[in-house]
Amino acid sequence: MHVSFVDVDSASYGSYVGVYGKGFGDTKGQISFGGATSIDMPLWSDSLIIAKIPAGAQTGIVKVTAGSEQAESPESLKIHSGAIFVVSSAGSDSNSGDTEHPFQTLHKAMSVVQPGDTVLIQAGAYDEPDLDTSIPLPAMYFRNNSGGTAEKPITWRGYGADVPVIRASHSLSSTSPVLLVEGEYLRFARIEINGTNNTSSGVSVWASNTWVVGLDVHSFGETGILVGETDATMVAANRIHNGGTRADLDHGILMLGQHATIRNNDISDLPNGYGIFLQYQSQEFAYVFENFIHDIAGGGIGLSRVGGNNRIFNNIVWKAGLSQGCRCALQVAYGQAASEPSSTDRIYYNTFVGPGVAGLFVADREGSIEMHGNIFSEFKAGIRIDDTGPWPYLSTSHNLWHGQKGAPQFKLGGPWIDFAQFQSQTGQEDGSLVADPKLVDPEAGDMHLSAGSPAIRAGGGPDRPASDFDGVARPSEAVAPDMGALQFDGPGGSGGSAGSGGSGGDPDSGSAGSGAEAGSGGSSEGGSGNASGSGGSGGGASAGKGAASQNDTSDDDGGGCGCTTPSSPTHSPLALLVALGALAWRRRR
Repeated sequence: MHVSFVDVDSASYGSYVGVYGKGFGDTKGQISFGGATSIDMPLWSDSLIIAKIPAGAQTGIVKVTAGSEQAESPESLKIHSGAIFVVSSAGSDSNSGDTEHPFQTLHKAMSVVQPGDTVLIQAGAYDEPDLDTSIPLPAMYFRNNSGGTAEKPITWRGYGADVPVIRASHSLSSTSPVLLVEGEYLRFARIEINGTNNTSSGVSVWASNTWVVGLDVHSFGETGILVGETDATMVAANRIHNGGTRADLDHGILMLGQHATIRNNDISDLPNGYGIFLQYQSQEFAYVFENFIHDIAGGGIGLSRVGGNNRIFNNIVWKAGLSQGCRCALQVAYGQAASEPSSTDRIYYNTFVGPGVAGLFVADREGSIEMHGNIFSEFKAGIRIDDTGPWPYLSTSHNLWHGQKGAPQFKLGGPWIDFAQFQSQTGQEDGSLVADPKLVDPEAGDMHLSAGSPAIRAGGGPDRPASDFDGVARPSEAVAPDMGALQFDGPGGSGGSAGSGGSGGDPDSGSAGSGAEAGSGGSSEGGSGNASGSGGSGGGASAGKGAASQNDTSDDDGGGCGCTTPSSPTHSPLALLVALGALAWRRRR
């Protein structure tokens, strides 16, 4: 049993918090906050507990007790004073806003909430236009004067175990993001964002120090969650699915900011765009880990013209790049032609599973790529590099490569070559393997290692996570960890031996990366904040989904390249009023 994280960093007495982890069981145990035990726990499951902050709680560690086991949160939860307001579709805006006399609308609560306060939203559908009806505006528009403070953030969340639904289908809000955030220090948790009959993004964040946790974002017209040029945002444990209408452009998560944490999200069933896309020079120092990304038309994870210093680890990507963009699971590309350098991006201990065309796609890269401890299985091509060389940005080792109907092929700006030739020409991939990783049931989405997998105790490289996707501890430095996102926790297993890939036909090519537009969003001056670290371990969404058919893998490009376009345009603070207030300023690659 372990606690991964708590869905807010600060909570007031009488509010609810979500505690994410693994192994809590289905029988209610105890949970305490700074020594005070909660007696109100409307939800207790194996991976999530919802509990009310009791009187007497103090700032400190959150402790969970289930049977004879105990687990503690990796970070302290701050307890502060603040009012609690309740919203119910059966309430009245003439009420006082307490539990017995709730408000009816979210905008009434927005008009009275102050730093440190919490708004608890009861189950129901809320489809409200902004109070300013002179121009089209988002349904829920948190202006820069509606935020909290570092000491007292404002929280908006479902009441208890409730998951209220916010929509934006009115004529004045249907072309703007459902939720637009420009005020800092806001916390959002346990809310469904339904973009049906809305042509814009589900959530658009243009304020630093914002947390978006435990949301169900779907049916969006553009990007699921867009985070602009911000600092220290948390995007965690969200389910993002079934949205996006523009080929190569509409991603699950689009990150343009710095010091972000993107963790434990389940991103699936996107007919356009990438699962997670990091873009532009403003984007750097992100921690991207323990996300489950599957059934994606574009790439699984993409980096395009980024500032760099990103760490990407313990992610599982399955059936991505099926028909668009790079036709790959992972893209690290662009910046050289635009004279936009990237600092080292580190990609380690992830599991990428096809079927697909390419595991890793690289083109026009300006900056180092460190990649080790990963598993790439069921891809026609292992690494596709379109640059003609030299390739000083490569630093790769201890990866496992498994082909699709034959050994995977590799490319170094020329003809396809086998693994041994790739090693010889680059001097990279020391300690890497060409082998079947022997995953438990990849067709059903179970990417755990079977006993005897060559990936067991075969990891290496300068970085290793302390735990894996499931929160299982990795071994100490004296013992090699297992390759991939999931540590084998059974007996046996061996490291296997390196092998060379045989020759084969040219893998089908895909287009260069996507992300030509950032999608709709309001303007924001942003702000500085503390860099966020990777937080605790574990707690990712569990895999398990039926197989989907692979789309056409012809040699035709699946989308626009744009790899030699000039640097991205500067931010215009007046864009909010452009196009009759539609909040649609675009950034082109």
